[in-house]
Amino acid sequence: MEHRELSQSSMTLDGMTWREKVFYGSGGMGKDFASAMFNTYLLIFYTDVLGLAGGVAGAVIMVSKSIDAISNPIVGVMVDRTNSRWGKFRPYLFVIPIPLAVFSVLTFTAPDLGTAALVAYALITYNLAGLCFTIYDVAIMGMVPSLSGSLKDRGHLISSVRTFGQAAVLLVSTIALPMVAFLGQGDDTRGYVLLMCILGIGIIGSGWLTFFNTKERRTTSVTPPALRDYKRVVFKNKEVLSLFVMIIIFGLTMGLPGASGVYHVEYFLGRPDLVPLYMFIANGALVIGVVLSGFFLPKLGNKKASLSYIVGTMIFSSIMFFLAGWSIPLFLAALAFAQFLVGVGFVSFTGMVAEMTDYTEWKTTKRSDGVLFSLLAFGLQLGPAIASGLFGVVLDWVGYVANQPVQTETTMFWINAMRTLAPVAVCVPMLLLIRQYPINNPKEYQQLMQKLEKNKSTISN
Repeated sequence: MEHRELSQSSMTLDGMTWREKVFYGSGGMGKDFASAMFNTYLLIFYTDVLGLAGGVAGAVIMVSKSIDAISNPIVGVMVDRTNSRWGKFRPYLFVIPIPLAVFSVLTFTAPDLGTAALVAYALITYNLAGLCFTIYDVAIMGMVPSLSGSLKDRGHLISSVRTFGQAAVLLVSTIALPMVAFLGQGDDTRGYVLLMCILGIGIIGSGWLTFFNTKERRTTSVTPPALRDYKRVVFKNKEVLSLFVMIIIFGLTMGLPGASGVYHVEYFLGRPDLVPLYMFIANGALVIGVVLSGFFLPKLGNKKASLSYIVGTMIFSSIMFFLAGWSIPLFLAALAFAQFLVGVGFVSFTGMVAEMTDYTEWKTTKRSDGVLFSLLAFGLQLGPAIASGLFGVVLDWVGYVANQPVQTETTMFWINAMRTLAPVAVCVPMLLLIRQYPINNPKEYQQLMQKLEKNKSTISN
């Protein structure tokens, strides 16, 4: 593939077709087939199928993501320094889906082992699946700046990949438990394995669709920073650090409802039959938010959209706390509004990272797309991991008993509080952190791009 220097024309119009945007977005399904199972069903698989205690299961997830904290920046550095005939990012979308599919199946396999061996098995398989997920995620999300410099195109690309990704989450979260029951015929262990084999085929096919139908057309003469420079480029940049913390909290606000959602419907609402409907509404509304955000974000801007998500989450989650014990239909309606805003936040926070790659280059003269998008991947994995670990500890603390239809009043209260009020609490620091984000609207971003191009022209002359 021929590389060309970044020019003004490439910044404003890169000639992307809708076909390219759709096939790029289709790659989001692969990684989110896996993430939907990890974020929604892994904790309950560990407690109710593998037989681990809630605290132990939560600890496995948290430890795995702590290890992932080390691997994410390393993956970002690796991607930043990749240079092949297929580009910087695309090669990973051909290779990585295969091991991601294999280790995802193994993660949801329940071997006949003792408790200590089961914990070790869970740690190994989930860590390897998580590493493959990270590489896949950094590659596909990091492609955005290399595909187009147009703010409008980037908005479409991010909306496309998030739409396909959340469509995968919608599909998997809705049908997972019915499919486990159908495939297992009374044996959940067998059902989970067969379901993951089917999803594994989807993981591979999705990644390959993007690999064969996209082209990295936008490159720059700016070289990646040396390893020793990453601390200065990224970790001594207060704007990047603030954004990184916000992304972790964003992941936490999604992870808390994700980890507790099935427990909440089965035990607090007392309606296990509503789990598929609950998942359909939650993820369907999220997909709608992702799709529609692609149309209004180019005018509204990522910062204002993210602020709308923060405030809206605090409002609707608070309302859901009271509605859950009063009216299931109204609770589900509030859920739909809250999840619509999650979809908007998905796109806007990703857009902020894309903007930050250009801001960091302007500020430091170094470009580090891979590392910055690895921080996005890390934050969106670490937040749900912390949520799962915390919720697992809470389950042990309040006396949750697996597979027992009737729980104590204390257990019921905390399941409801963790599903609804906990996201409100963690949103508070985001209101302060978002003030640090330096790009307030699309006009300021265009001015930044003009300054960046002017700097490039000065250097080249």
